[in-house]
Amino acid sequence: MFIARLLIVSLMLLSPLVGSAQSDLRVRDIGVIGLFSHDIFTWDHKEKINLENGVLDLSTIFEYDGGSRWQKGGNPKNEENAPVYTFTMELVEYYLWKSESLDPVQARKETVKYFIAQVIESYQRLTDEVYFFEANSESANNVEQASLRAMHDILPGWIKLFRDGEVEDYKVTGFWGRKKRLNQWEMQQSISAFNGDYDEEYKNINIIIKKINLKKIDRAFIEDFSPYKQEDMLEELKLFGERKIRFTDLSFGHHLTDLLNKSLDSRKSEWLPRNPQQIDSVLIGLQ
Repeated sequence: MFIARLLIVSLMLLSPLVGSAQSDLRVRDIGVIGLFSHDIFTWDHKEKINLENGVLDLSTIFEYDGGSRWQKGGNPKNEENAPVYTFTMELVEYYLWKSESLDPVQARKETVKYFIAQVIESYQRLTDEVYFFEANSESANNVEQASLRAMHDILPGWIKLFRDGEVEDYKVTGFWGRKKRLNQWEMQQSISAFNGDYDEEYKNINIIIKKINLKKIDRAFIEDFSPYKQEDMLEELKLFGERKIRFTDLSFGHHLTDLLNKSLDSRKSEWLPRNPQQIDSVLIGLQ
C-alpha cells in the first residue's frame, strides 16, 4: 500500500523544479518545510533556547520523549497542522516499510535520505532556485530561525478537500485539524505565492481557551533575535511573489540557504548521508 502511494507521489513530482516555483507551490511543500522547521528548531519560550539539534535527522520523530512516540509522529507539534502531520506519518510509514527488510538503524538512515530528498525538492520550489549543497559545520542560529519564521507568509489559511466525489473548503488552522491526514490529491493542490502578509486565519488561531496571532509572535521573535524587521521582510517577500526580484535578492534569503547547509552537514550526525545533493527525490526508496 505504501509503495503504491509513493508511486503516485513520485509521478506527481516529475514536473520541473526551476522556473515554476511561485506558480507550482503545493500544500505538500507546506508539510515538508514545516517538518523541516520542527526537526531543526523547538523553541523553549521560557528559557529562550532551541531544544532541537539543528540537524535533519528526524530527531523530532524518532528521539522525542526518548523515542516513545515515533509511531505517532514524535513531537506532538507535528500533529497540529494537517499538511505537516500528513507528511510526518508518510515518513513513519516509509520507515515501517524499510524496516521489513532492514535493521532499525539502516531503516532510519533510509528514511532520513527520503526526508532530505523531499526537503531539497520543496526548498527549490519555494525559492525558485537550484540548491547546491555546501558543508557548513556551524550550528543553526536564531537569525536563521527568524528568517524561516518570515516565510510563514506562504501558509494558506484554507485549502480544498477532495472526498467522496465532493469538494469542500477546509480551514488549515482549525482546532479539529489536529491529527488530520490529507490524501495525495489534497497534498498536491497548488497554493498562492508570497503576498507580503499572513492569511487572516493565522492572525486569529483558536486553541481552546485562547487565541494566537502568529504574525505578532513571529514579529516579536524576529525583532528580538535578528537585525531585521518583519515589515521589511514581508515587503521583500511580496516583491518575490510578484516575480519582481529573485530569492537571492532577499536581504535575509542567504540565511535560509545557510540553514539548509548546516542541517545537512554529515559531520554533525551519524544519520545524515554524505552526499545529500546526489539524492534522487523521485527514485529514492523505489530501487
